[in-house]
Amino acid sequence: MGALLAVGPALSVSASDKVWSKIVTDDGRHIGYTSRASQTKDGYKISHNYSQMKIREKESKTRVYVNETRYFKNVETGQIDRIERKGGYSGYKSTLDFQRDGDFAVIIRKTGKRTVQKRIPLPSDVAIDNGASLIKAQDFSAQPILKFNNLNLSAMTIEQVTIEPAPKQNPAPHVLSLVRKTYNGNQLLTVNQFDIDKTTGEMLTYEMDLLNRKILYLQTDEKSAKSGTKSFSVIRSSMIPSPHKILKPALEGNIRYRFSFADDVTFDLPESGEQKVVRAGNYIVLDICATCGNAEALSNAELEEWTQPAPWLESDDPAIMRLAAKVRDVDSHHEKMVQLGRFARNRIRDADFMGHYSASEALKRRKGDCGEDALLLAALGRAAGVPTRVAAGMVYSRAEYHGASNVFLPHIWTQAYIDGRWVTYDISLGGFDASHILTSVGHGDPRSISSSTQLGKRLKWEDMVSIKPK
Repeated sequence: MGALLAVGPALSVSASDKVWSKIVTDDGRHIGYTSRASQTKDGYKISHNYSQMKIREKESKTRVYVNETRYFKNVETGQIDRIERKGGYSGYKSTLDFQRDGDFAVIIRKTGKRTVQKRIPLPSDVAIDNGASLIKAQDFSAQPILKFNNLNLSAMTIEQVTIEPAPKQNPAPHVLSLVRKTYNGNQLLTVNQFDIDKTTGEMLTYEMDLLNRKILYLQTDEKSAKSGTKSFSVIRSSMIPSPHKILKPALEGNIRYRFSFADDVTFDLPESGEQKVVRAGNYIVLDICATCGNAEALSNAELEEWTQPAPWLESDDPAIMRLAAKVRDVDSHHEKMVQLGRFARNRIRDADFMGHYSASEALKRRKGDCGEDALLLAALGRAAGVPTRVAAGMVYSRAEYHGASNVFLPHIWTQAYIDGRWVTYDISLGGFDASHILTSVGHGDPRSISSSTQLGKRLKWEDMVSIKPK
């Protein structure tokens, strides 16, 4: 759950004076603050963004979660040449750095004693500041949709972004409400809403969605930003009550869900071998069961993306390769995943709901939550030659979980391409059931976590029925 908090305001905003914001939930709880400021030094305009939130989960003491980012913009060229980001809390620290090297980006992520470095091409039209300068230059009344490519440091990749006016606008005459969507190719990953000043383009408010709460960043003065902060639970705020109690026979069968969209912000959801998606006007209908989805004939070239190592799925890590080698002589990809699931389950025994660790880090630490379970199994599958991906979405819990029952909560699991279909291997919950609502797929970077809450929050429950077999 710690990765949810790594997603603060999406824009790098430069200000000559320090700008303060308080972080509040939509029910009025004051949980933290941010500050933004800039200075010019040694030929660079250095923008400094800082945020701090108080988190307390059922099983742990209050933790202060801090994120700090510095953007170094070359005054002469106007380019951002360096970004330094660090964050975490006591017991979990990470850094993420970007350095421009000609036409390439060098990204270095450090967590504990592990360092991951990636060098990727950096086309001249890629935004480094999350689109802040493009937004200020955009006339949304004349051109309502802004599209650009953006460098995502945590995913260590270039993503596609669209920003457009929100269907429901802030009534203040000087404010423009915008919706930001990020994509990996055609796959929607995140949706955020924020307000800017129509004249200056400066960000005024920013929203981050959890399933049962909304976190808002509101500009204020320093005293109001820092005073009276209280802790809150990310896990409890990431649960929504289920419209019905779901019995075991229904979970083992076919459940049909019908959703509308919050704030009229519409989007599509991915299909799999277990999830069929139908858009009907302003509604989206999901049929979920073991065989509800369709086969998806993918070529070897299309499958290559899901068999290669990734920054968060290090299938080329020696320890992961040694473990995966134990299924070398197993012919069936399904049986490989079953056995690898047992190996992964036996190695992540202790629960830890804070932070977000890569597959190799999870294997070394031997603790984590559903995210670490999913990443480790996905990496083991790739190391064994099975195409895998990390699925994000929601699942149902009838039993009490962190003080709540009969709820849907965000969840991460593994899917493997078996006999022409993407199917679930969920070692956290012991397998698939018809409550696995799939919102996005990817390679396990922190966007997988935020996607499960941001997209899930924007689905408004209209109906949910158990479909009896004919």
